[in-house]
Amino acid sequence: MRITPVKRIWLDGKLADWDDAVVHVLSPTVQYGWGVYEGIRCYATPRHGRAVFRLADHLRRLENSARIYAIPLPCPVDVLEAAVKDTIRENELESCYIRPVVYMEPGEMGVDPTAYRPRCFIAAWPWDAVYGEGVLETGIGVTISSWTRPHASAAPSAAKACGNYLNSCAARGDAVRAGFHEAILLNPAGTVADACVANVFCVTDGRVTTPPTADGPLPGITRASVLTLAAEAGHQVAERSLTRGCLSTADEVFLTSTAGEVVPVTSVDHRPVGAGRPGPVTLDLAARFAAAVRGEDDGGDRTDGHGSRAGVGGGRAAVRGSRAGGDGGRAGVGGGRAGAEGSRAGGGGGRAAVRGSRAGENGGQERDWLCPVDA
Repeated sequence: MRITPVKRIWLDGKLADWDDAVVHVLSPTVQYGWGVYEGIRCYATPRHGRAVFRLADHLRRLENSARIYAIPLPCPVDVLEAAVKDTIRENELESCYIRPVVYMEPGEMGVDPTAYRPRCFIAAWPWDAVYGEGVLETGIGVTISSWTRPHASAAPSAAKACGNYLNSCAARGDAVRAGFHEAILLNPAGTVADACVANVFCVTDGRVTTPPTADGPLPGITRASVLTLAAEAGHQVAERSLTRGCLSTADEVFLTSTAGEVVPVTSVDHRPVGAGRPGPVTLDLAARFAAAVRGEDDGGDRTDGHGSRAGVGGGRAAVRGSRAGGDGGRAGVGGGRAGAEGSRAGGGGGRAAVRGSRAGENGGQERDWLCPVDA
């Protein structure tokens, strides 16, 4: 989607005019990709007005990404939360995409990060369907990329770092030039990691499966939300390794991301997935997610003013398969152990309970996913 200019961008504590919000050409972020960022959505909701979806979780992941690369945040998370709301209000936006970026001011030339000073900007602009209107009716075609996700010891997938996405740019460019909408990348072990900017799910015999973070995908906020919604809907939910053969034989395949939400995949390398059209489980989860982000579902109020993690009515989803870590965990590639915010999910064919499908546990309280802008 094209970026629609708005009036102001939050830049280091001040709202600057759109054309005045600039980064120096010698910034290490420009030269080396040294920086971290988030992609967040705000929705117009009938009950809460403008509300940001899981804002606290996104900012927590931004903080974790910075921590992984030893980048000190230039301001506290609560300041960033207020800045996100200020930016939306200043630009009089209802539904929008929000992009906080921690970037570097140039100091010395070279790759010594201790010589750089971190700065931050937050931009927000109107947003629409990434793949165009009607994608839930048509689905998209994807290809298995010749590019692979780097090993976690080379580029930690738990961090949403600017430079990490060169790999995605290369894969997406090849896919588009070949006539596909999107590419799916494998990890060095040959199993599915994720798509260029989305997590991958398969539905086989009613079971909803996505690769564990140990296999290299970003611990997506939408991914975690869909796991929760799928468990609530009564689906068997699993985090386990997927081969490219799993994509070919699945009944349904879909992608999840903040920008695209839930997107059906109807073909992989020109081979139809299932019946070659969006499947019932995918469409059901897409509808549930659309209702959740607008506060229209029956999962509780889900708002405490922050959009933070909370438990899901005490519900539990069984996870079978390889040992899998949850959001923010450490990710090795090819079956390594990954943290799941202090808890481990058992592997080797056993069962492990994931309360709230890694959306967090809080003694049966309602989820708090919406952060009202004007509260």
